[in-house]
Amino acid sequence: MEEEKSEITPPEAPVALKRDSVEELFSQMEYLLQEGHEFNDRQRDIGIRLSLSCLPESEREWFLEIAREVNKIPLWMALWGQFRRCLEWGVANAPILDPGWISGSSVELTETECPICQVKFLPKVKGQRFCSNLHGALAERAATAERAKSEEAPGVAV
Repeated sequence: MEEEKSEITPPEAPVALKRDSVEELFSQMEYLLQEGHEFNDRQRDIGIRLSLSCLPESEREWFLEIAREVNKIPLWMALWGQFRRCLEWGVANAPILDPGWISGSSVELTETECPICQVKFLPKVKGQRFCSNLHGALAERAATAERAKSEEAPGVAV
């Protein structure tokens, strides 16, 4: 399968994209996805290369070699072909995650409400439910007491 080639022409003068410009580009891509736009191989491969940017250089190079030189297929086919292989082998539901992928910078944290004091706060880590360690400890203590109440006392032998 022939990989699509295109000439990438840089802007006439160096232009630094601002965060807002990048966000606008992604908003446009999301809109196109929602509208059912059919992307071509080159466009899909740009998306895959964006995803590959989180990997160490050696893993990126390995993936690119497997796709382009060994199998001679577009990057998106190599990625989804591997995923389908995982489905076939029954291991797709158990991905191997690098701890660095699930950092504060990669997980978008949204404002949440503390179940103890009902104050809204922005979590510092994924999965944080309470606004403070004290409120987390209070909730744990209450849950422990509730479990102790629901357990039956051991019977006494006669």
